[in-house]
Amino acid sequence: MYPLTVSDAVLPRFARRAVTDEEHLKDEIRWWASYGRDEEDFFWVLPSAVQPLARQRYMALLARRLHGKQTLVDYGCGNGWTTRVFAPHVAEAVGLDFSEDQLRLASATDAGSNIRYECIRSVDGLPEADAYVFHGVLHHLSTYEIAELFMRVKHRARPGALLAVIEPHCFPGSPTGPEAAEQLGLAQQLLDEISKKRAMLGLAYSQRTQEAVNSLDTRWWGLPPYGPSPLEKPFERDELRDFLDLHMEVESDDLVQALQVSQAVSGQLALVTHDWANIDTQWVNEILGRADAVEASLLSSGRTPPDTGWYMRLILGTVRSP
Repeated sequence: MYPLTVSDAVLPRFARRAVTDEEHLKDEIRWWASYGRDEEDFFWVLPSAVQPLARQRYMALLARRLHGKQTLVDYGCGNGWTTRVFAPHVAEAVGLDFSEDQLRLASATDAGSNIRYECIRSVDGLPEADAYVFHGVLHHLSTYEIAELFMRVKHRARPGALLAVIEPHCFPGSPTGPEAAEQLGLAQQLLDEISKKRAMLGLAYSQRTQEAVNSLDTRWWGLPPYGPSPLEKPFERDELRDFLDLHMEVESDDLVQALQVSQAVSGQLALVTHDWANIDTQWVNEILGRADAVEASLLSSGRTPPDTGWYMRLILGTVRSP
């Protein structure tokens, strides 16, 4: 799903946009209208059978931190899956997104009575809250939009409001040591095992999974590090952290996911489980457990991550007073 290698030579040609013009925004809206369902089922949100692999490293932690909060704003909620995960821990959960197509998917899913979804095209409509979650949304925004958003957060947040920022980062140019190379080799073995399992079972692609596989040829918008949607660009090194230090009192900052491991394995498992009527849950859980061990080893090496693509980074803190 994501580029495995991002070099220093590529990045200067793809600096983050200072502003987002109307044409790029329209392209982004069209992209989500076309590929939002694929993102939900196979590539980003993922089905419940495999989602814990990609999310367990930080979702439980966030749920604990949110517990007892009055109002949560889930900014850039998409189809609402994050809002639904966190809603049981707060009195009121508000999911905001710019895509009406994604919000229709959110509203069509059974959810708790304390959830509401709203389309937001301007930060002027940001609600007052004592918790704000930004899960994989800021890397879609321009530099100006991020600055404007957090200035508004500082004025709308209740005293001591929690901020949770979970965003993809790339670390180009850092050396890939033998330990990292070994772990990535183990991840590739898991992907090969999944392919062999499909072949052994003689699983033909259903129409739905075939459509998803075919979409990979058209849904990728640009060269690394952009993609797959038109406005996406991962943050580089401390680009986001340096900005957040101006707006929040940072409590913790951790890498929590290596997308080329958990996201890649989960995506391939999602394709298989969708087509396998009598899924062998023991086999699925065994693959998930091994992938989790590979990712944990890669993230706990105590070094700058290797030059292998995108990592999810969780930054927790409280709003800095205006």
